[in-house]
Amino acid sequence: TIELAITNLNLPEGVTAILEDSYLQTSTELSTTENNTVKFTVDQAAGSAKANRFRLVFAKAKSIVIDTKQGYSIAPNPIENGVMNLQFKNQAAGKYSVRILAAGGQSVAIKTIAHSGGSATQNISLPATMGRGTYTVEITAPDRSRTTQTVLVNRK
Repeated sequence: TIELAITNLNLPEGVTAILEDSYLQTSTELSTTENNTVKFTVDQAAGSAKANRFRLVFAKAKSIVIDTKQGYSIAPNPIENGVMNLQFKNQAAGKYSVRILAAGGQSVAIKTIAHSGGSATQNISLPATMGRGTYTVEITAPDRSRTTQTVLVNRK
């Protein structure tokens, strides 16, 4: 567990503190008014115990919210650079399945995410074979509940 207290900062409007995990390739937005507790696991993989696994970044907040009441949002939408950012908002810890479906219902990508709980952002690289179009992102939570969202992919 990492506990961070970020206080006495006069951050400009729209700037946020983010804890980046290079091993899991996640970003977690941190509070600048309350203590932050981030749970993580060290396993047998070398990257999980690297001294520089975590870094604190201050950046302008950039989020395009699709559906906040479901507890997930996807940005950017449309996806321009082949990377989709899936933000978990106050979600339970566990394994989540993310499936991307083409218009005809065929799976074009499947990814399993081990979410440590709370809020975090997972970057998902889309397959190079995915062309321009409209896709459905299906997120299955550990309790088997499903959420779907529509995304647009712009590829040249």
